[in-house]
Amino acid sequence: MNSTWSRKSEVSTTSSCVTLSRMFDFLSTYIPGLFKITSKHFILDYKEEPRSANITLRTSKPSILAELLHTKSRKFGLDYSASIKILHNSGEEFIILIPECRSYDPAGTILPYISFTQYMFIAKIIAAEVRAATLGIPEYQIDEIFDSIRRVSQIYLNIKELSEWVHLQIKCACFLRVSSPNYYELLLNKAIVDDFDLNLRDHCKEYLENCLDGSEIVLPKVYYKCVLENEPKLQFDKKVQFAEAIRKVSAKQKAVLYYLPKAVPKMVYVKQGKNYTQIVNDIEKFCAGQTSTENMTSCCLM
Repeated sequence: MNSTWSRKSEVSTTSSCVTLSRMFDFLSTYIPGLFKITSKHFILDYKEEPRSANITLRTSKPSILAELLHTKSRKFGLDYSASIKILHNSGEEFIILIPECRSYDPAGTILPYISFTQYMFIAKIIAAEVRAATLGIPEYQIDEIFDSIRRVSQIYLNIKELSEWVHLQIKCACFLRVSSPNYYELLLNKAIVDDFDLNLRDHCKEYLENCLDGSEIVLPKVYYKCVLENEPKLQFDKKVQFAEAIRKVSAKQKAVLYYLPKAVPKMVYVKQGKNYTQIVNDIEKFCAGQTSTENMTSCCLM
């Protein structure tokens, strides 16, 4: 039985690598259902039944090169199947991380992980935008590519934040020449300006606070449970690993963010207001106020 699961795992991994190699061949002039390139134009031809996105952009002299690196990595508890190295004419190098299929997604709307369909959607965004950038397409037109795909895609609706972060990575690496913020940093910023709702994502609150306090990242158990329940073809060794993670008892207390909507259900984030540290301090005062009238009085949230 174990050997059968191992063979399935190997086939799945090999298939994923082949897909990446084809998708991120930065000399390719045609990827069906995504784009084609002529002598003077980059033509987006994204298809997601029953809709499609089509725009034609004029190419110019390129200033960057892109190379796919197959090395897997993990950062802040999230898995990445590969990365893309962007090399500028100036010699500067920047990295774009490619999220792994079935990796935890703290912002997931339906499931707290990246499904295969979502993984392919993210890969297509990266492939189209990076290929266009290597042809000298300017930044504002890279935004047009992203917006064109976003407007016709149903998949995007369930992986909005991750898609935005991937797009931001590409802009930072190819045009701004700065290191991209981490995914969790983007989510925190969006939450602060009320552009990302934490109220229905207790697992996300736990994850974000783990990232902030600098301790070892322990992924929420709901992630492991959802993967086991919805991915029957998961590799056998992963099934064992995930089952052990579910059984493991955590000695760590719930994060402050976990209690946020329960402690202050009517609290509103505003664009100009207290930063994350101030909010956490206020919540701690509120919790302490249950046993101290003085602390309760001094707790002023907004």
